[in-house]
Amino acid sequence: MPSFDAVGEYLEINQLEAVLSDAVAICVEEERPQPLAAIADMLYERAAALAVAWDYGQLTADVRGLIEREKCGPVFVQLAFADAATYSAALGGGGPNAALRFADRGEGAFPCNAFLAKRAVPLLEPIKAQYPNISRADLWAHAANVAIEALGGPSILSRFGRRDAATSADSVPSAAGRLPDDLASGAEASPSEHMADHLRVIFHRKGFTDREIVALCGRHTLGEYEPPNGAPGGGPWTEHPNRFDNSYYVELLSKKYEPSACGSAGVLLRSSDGSTIMLPTDHALLRDPKLRVYAEKYASDSKSFFADFAAAWEKLLELGCTRLAPHPASLTYASSCVVPCEWLELPLRTRRDHTHDTAVYGFGLPEPTQTLRLPACACLLVRAPARGKEGRDAMRAYFPTSDPGLQGTFELMVRRGSEPPDEVAAWLHELPIGSKVAFRHPALCLKEQYPFEGKERFNMLAGGMGLAPMYQILWKMLFIPADERKAVLIYHSRTTADILLRRELDEWARALPHRLTVVHVVGDAPDAAPPEGWKTTDTYVAESGEVDKAKLSKYAFAPSKETLCFICGPPALYTALCGPREERALRQGTVLDQLGYTSSMIAKL
Repeated sequence: MPSFDAVGEYLEINQLEAVLSDAVAICVEEERPQPLAAIADMLYERAAALAVAWDYGQLTADVRGLIEREKCGPVFVQLAFADAATYSAALGGGGPNAALRFADRGEGAFPCNAFLAKRAVPLLEPIKAQYPNISRADLWAHAANVAIEALGGPSILSRFGRRDAATSADSVPSAAGRLPDDLASGAEASPSEHMADHLRVIFHRKGFTDREIVALCGRHTLGEYEPPNGAPGGGPWTEHPNRFDNSYYVELLSKKYEPSACGSAGVLLRSSDGSTIMLPTDHALLRDPKLRVYAEKYASDSKSFFADFAAAWEKLLELGCTRLAPHPASLTYASSCVVPCEWLELPLRTRRDHTHDTAVYGFGLPEPTQTLRLPACACLLVRAPARGKEGRDAMRAYFPTSDPGLQGTFELMVRRGSEPPDEVAAWLHELPIGSKVAFRHPALCLKEQYPFEGKERFNMLAGGMGLAPMYQILWKMLFIPADERKAVLIYHSRTTADILLRRELDEWARALPHRLTVVHVVGDAPDAAPPEGWKTTDTYVAESGEVDKAKLSKYAFAPSKETLCFICGPPALYTALCGPREERALRQGTVLDQLGYTSSMIAKL
């Protein structure tokens, strides 16, 4: 056991005494029933703050400068890969922890890591010394991301909070089953014969799909292959190893390669002119039909490669990690909204049923006193991991429906069982309370914005979930004291049970009858009969069928330069009233065109 003096010195150097004292004092003052859990949470918050307690812009500039001086970007990418790719769900453990820096045993002594321990690790140590609060594992990951972008690749958001290994004992015991065995043994005539199966065994254990495997192989567009333990016979994969592009796939598909001995380490493949190499694991992308289809796609479509690589690479660098967060200075914002343009994970706090097929989900904001501050007509993107086509992430835009003044949280209304199927909604419905959900605020979603200068009257034409942005606008318009403008909401639902926010709209129409008129249109066909008991009340007009020319002529504000029509709903609603949502202009021959409205009077949300 260390001496009392040594413990005291350690507490003082790491500023732990004050933190622990403050945590204990809070537990006593608030009479916390589980003090150890409370103290653990407080210490985590302190650790998370320290993990980003450094100058993001300056550190990033220092890394970029190092890359430019030493031409070391490719080895930083290889270092980050070797550190993170030890993770295996099947074998347990592994993941980014900078254990590779210990050369005595463990990951630092793996033959495939020998050159990284000698070349890449020492290059970053001066920067680590200059910024002591960043962990080495975080620094290695961020250096790789900086290198990828600096060499022409996609911009990848770095998230921080990884923990460094204390000693080599924190390494995984072996590379077998965790890292790709890139070389074939002996003098095999077809060294890539079984490598596709090998790649799948390695990467499926990490949670990657075939598409992600091929995308991650694209990291070989950078740098040179260094054989294990310094054996001769390596070389670059591409003719421009310091440029991040899709040339790895182009050359893999277009060049001829022959088996070539790599010292005593095994066999790789060398191009006919001897200038570049491919590993048997690379060549496997050609021999396996399911993998080849992605290699061909990336060879012809660099944009798809960049997008898929960025997503897979970000996933790789965070394997086995929890509670990672971006540096606040790295985030960009499209508006006043506290959710940035980059993905931000927020906790699912509540879920409650709203109608027979919709639910309201509540999410926590980063700070308990924050409000969402999302502009009217703006949306948030939600990401459902691996729920899209071919195992890709699914994404969907949602318009929050909660009170804009709500502190510490916001709400989304989500419909289940919609047509076409909404994979994000299905995923949300399965999540347990407390799960993290990734959001971002896309810059391009800001369309017509409050206060809608020059407009005095508003027609809100909505169907189904298209009510949500109308609800946002009404929150703004109806409850700002100086705003006396008027709105007509004409809202279509298939049945009365499908009407969303009915109670809330009733309350607003009752409180402000001179400013808000609500027309509920119910039916699943143009000539649908009114449901039994469906009649007009003091808060809404009851109609049946669909939103059509007759109803707009009867209830909507007439065309004028002071009138603005908002449209949001299913594709059929846009097609009939104004033309497809993707077309900004009003299409000729549509209902609104026939009624005399012009493109300047139309806002497709």
